[in-house]
Amino acid sequence: MRLLPEATLWPPRISGASPAEVRYHLKGVDDPVAILMGRSDAAERAKGDPEAHWRALGYDLRRDPLVAPRQVHGVAVVSGRRIWALPQRPQADGVELDVAGVWGSLRFADCWPVILAGTFPTPWVMLLHAGFRGAVAGVLAQNLRRLLDRRGPRAREGLCVWMGPGIGPCCYPRSREDPWVKRGYALFPEAFAPLSEELVTVDIGRILCQQCDDLGVPRESLCRSPWCTACASDYFYSYRRKDLEARNFLVAPGPQKGFWWDNIL
Repeated sequence: MRLLPEATLWPPRISGASPAEVRYHLKGVDDPVAILMGRSDAAERAKGDPEAHWRALGYDLRRDPLVAPRQVHGVAVVSGRRIWALPQRPQADGVELDVAGVWGSLRFADCWPVILAGTFPTPWVMLLHAGFRGAVAGVLAQNLRRLLDRRGPRAREGLCVWMGPGIGPCCYPRSREDPWVKRGYALFPEAFAPLSEELVTVDIGRILCQQCDDLGVPRESLCRSPWCTACASDYFYSYRRKDLEARNFLVAPGPQKGFWWDNIL
């Protein structure tokens, strides 16, 4: 069966309702691979603290260990093992989940969540935090390449990639003189558009899609969310809209019975 990624916004219309979620799932499969939780009472109380957020959702760290690294806008990925679960906070911008009983989480406020999943040789999920610097540095390309090298060429056959929501080019100007802009433009010129003599707009999603294209990921295996977190700030936390503490909370389980892979294997 061909695996096709989809993302669903819940509630289905942006109306100022709270809480908000994006559910990342496979076409024809209801159980989500991962969930991005937007504005909510739990997020407001947690103020970006993953342990406080996890407890506010009713989970127990001893029963439901959560790997939630301290994000540094880099490219490192931590393994989803109990040794790295809270209260441990290793520095990384990704979590790879391939063992049962462990959950992974990352936090966002305009940076782009990236979720990769596959079933070869066994089910696995990888969560990535892709801000502008991380995207230009190759947080997706480097980790996808390593994953395919490690799992073999057949891993590409069932690979699915979800991207976003994150800040869109409509709301993300940067200085032409920024060293990261110069570096990014040299690598991904189509992701930049002139805005003025001093500024360009940046399309982080375009950068991420090009990295998948370069690694031969079929377009039908990609799902790019259409929502800009700054435009849809009634649903999502946005640093550009002055959300300085609370964060969108991405969470996914490691492979265990009763989740999405039971419906396709």
